[in-house]
This record gives sequence, structure tokens and C-alpha cells, in this order.
Amino acid sequence: MAEPRQLPTAIAETYMLETTPEEDERGSVGELLRRNWVPGVEFVQWNVVHSVAGALRGVHWHERHHDLIAPVAGTVLVGLADLRPSSPTRRLTELVELDARRPVAVVVPPGVAHGLYSPEPTTLLYAVSLFWDEEDEFGVAFDDPELGISWPCGRGDVILSERDRALPRLSELAPV
Repeated sequence: MAEPRQLPTAIAETYMLETTPEEDERGSVGELLRRNWVPGVEFVQWNVVHSVAGALRGVHWHERHHDLIAPVAGTVLVGLADLRPSSPTRRLTELVELDARRPVAVVVPPGVAHGLYSPEPTTLLYAVSLFWDEEDEFGVAFDDPELGISWPCGRGDVILSERDRALPRLSELAPV
């Protein structure tokens, strides 16, 4: 199978991996990830996330681990916000669409906040480069205007967890 295309996002060190599946009369088979496609990062924990239509998860970030997010069913909008103090794209935001009909994953480095909005029922593979650690889990309200992610929905339109509903605004956090 061919090497993936690395599609950059507007945010430094954040990119999508897109591969081309092999197709025949039975359907298709495609690679999602090889260790050498994300140099210097090993994904040690893989999670399966099922979301109902209208669910929004996040916005969260981590200071120590990378994330890799790939849909296997449905479509997900990934909101990205660069909160790294020394990044050349600090405070830049972007909304990327991942569709399970084509093999694609987004690689999110430490310090880049990310939220996941499912406009339809969605199943994701979600990998992390360090085992989940509550001490490395940070969050901010998805609809904070200061955060600046242009979601196609508002607080009254989404299903949020209690935890995500209670996330603070950026102005309430230590400088990020």
C-alpha cells in the first residue's frame, strides 16, 4: 500500500494522515497508521469512542501526550486551538472534518486543544502516546468566544457531558 499523504492543518505540528484504500468487489482495505508515519511518537493506548448525533466532546488538551483521532463510522468535526505559548501558530484555531468513508486520521501534539463534534452517529479510534492520566487532562468551554473555534452549533444544540458543560473559559485559567 502507498505511503499516506500528510495534509497540514493551519496549526503547526498538527496534521492529517490520508491513505488510499485498496478496493475490489468486496469493498476496501486501507492502512490507518504505521509507526514510521508519526516519527518520534508511539501510540500506547487505543480507545473506541461512540458518539450519538449532536454529541460534543471537549475541548480538552494535554501537556505530555499526542493524540491520534480517526473515524471508522460517520463524520466528526475536530475543533483545534493552539494553546502552546511558544508556537508560531499560538491561538490559531481550525475546524477539520474527518469522514470514515476515506481513511484519514488527525495527529494532535501536546498543547493543542481539541474538541469533537458528531453531526451524525460516529465511531472513532482514539489513540494516545501515554496512558491516560488525570493530571494531564485540561479543558476549556467549547463555545468560549476567546477560544475562537467556529463550531456549526451552540450550547443549546449539543449534547455535553456534565464535566464538559462545567469547563471554564480561557480567561478563568492560568495564562495559556
